[in-house]
Amino acid sequence: MNYSFTHQTLDAGAAPARIARSRRKLAAAYLGAAALSAVGGLASSPLSQAAPPVPLSPPCSQWQYSGNMPISQSNGQRVDIPWQGTRVGGAIANAFQGNEKVDVGGDPEGGVNGNNIDFTVNWTRGLGHYTASINNDGAVVLGVATDNRNGRADWHTDAKFTCAVTAAPPPAAPPIPAPAPVPVPPPAAAPVINAIQLSFGPPKLGSITATISNSSALTAKCTYDSTPFNTHRDFTVNPHDSTNETFTGINTLTSYHVVVSCHDASGKQSQEIGHSETNVTF
Repeated sequence: MNYSFTHQTLDAGAAPARIARSRRKLAAAYLGAAALSAVGGLASSPLSQAAPPVPLSPPCSQWQYSGNMPISQSNGQRVDIPWQGTRVGGAIANAFQGNEKVDVGGDPEGGVNGNNIDFTVNWTRGLGHYTASINNDGAVVLGVATDNRNGRADWHTDAKFTCAVTAAPPPAAPPIPAPAPVPVPPPAAAPVINAIQLSFGPPKLGSITATISNSSALTAKCTYDSTPFNTHRDFTVNPHDSTNETFTGINTLTSYHVVVSCHDASGKQSQEIGHSETNVTF
C-alpha cells in the first residue's frame, strides 16, 4: 500500500481515527505521507514567514546542484529530489518512510533563482510546493513545504549547492580627491633702492643747477638739503624721469654738502627709494 500524499490526513480530527483503525506501522507511514503531501498549495505558506532572511549581498549570484538531493522533513520522511544544475527534474522524485518508498512524483518543476529555492512536485496524491533559501556557503536554510490543504512540513538537507555565477564585486570607491592646493601668495616685490642719482652742472655766473634722476617705476617724493646756509627744497620726480633744481646766488667758491633723500610718493614703500650725497663748490 502506497501512502504518500493523502490530503485527508491534514484534518487533525480524522488522523486519530485512522490511526485507531490501522496497524501501527501503516498508520505511521500514512501520517508521514500526509505531512509530506502538505507541500502543494502555492498560496498556503509564504517563504518569508518561514526562512531566515538572506544576506543582502551574497558572494554568489546563482547557485546550482546536480544529482539527487536528499531532503529530510519534520514528519520523519525523506524525499529525494533530482536536480540538473539550476533546475529540478530529469527524473522522478521519491518519498520514503524509513526504508519504505511511500510515494513517487512526476518530473519536478522549478529550481533555484539566485539563492531562492522554489519548486513543485506532482506527487501521486497532490501537488507539493517547496521553498527555501541558500546561505553564502551554499548550505540550505531550513525550508518549508506546503500543500493545497494548507498542510505544512519543515525541511532541510545536508547537501550543499555550488556557485554557478559569482556576484560582481561592488564598484571600487572613487579615490578621495586631493585637497585643493593652498594658493601661494606671490613673493613680495623687492624694495626699490638706489633709484635716485644727483648731479650738478658747471656753475654759471650767479647760479648752479642740480639734476635729480629717478630710475624706478615709483613717483619719488624728495627733499634737498645743503649746508652751510641750510638750503631746503621739496619736489617730486616722475617714474623713469628727471627734474632740474636751479639755485641762484653769488659765486663765493664755497663748498656745499648736498643731500637728496627720496621716498615712494604713494606711501606703499616706507623706506627710501634713493639717497644721494655730494659736495659741490659754488
